Amino acid sequence: MPRATTTPVQVRLPDRVNDFLNELAAARQESKTQIVVEALDLLRDRLLAQQMEAGYRRIGDDQIALAEAMQPLVAEALPE
Repeated sequence: MPRATTTPVQVRLPDRVNDFLNELAAARQESKTQIVVEALDLLRDRLLAQQMEAGYRRIGDDQIALAEAMQPLVAEALPE
């Protein structure tokens, strides 16, 4: 797989985060860039899942409201 294009950036991390990043990179024998990319990918996936869940909840609420609104009309149309 070809390497992705990268852009050098500089960020300031709290010491505890920087220490964890260094320890994890060493333990996994990966670069700090690889660790950060994985972490951000996971965060992006989690945020997308939360947005999808909220969207499905809104759709569900709309469907419930529609069903409740249609209930009297359906009751009139169906034989007893």
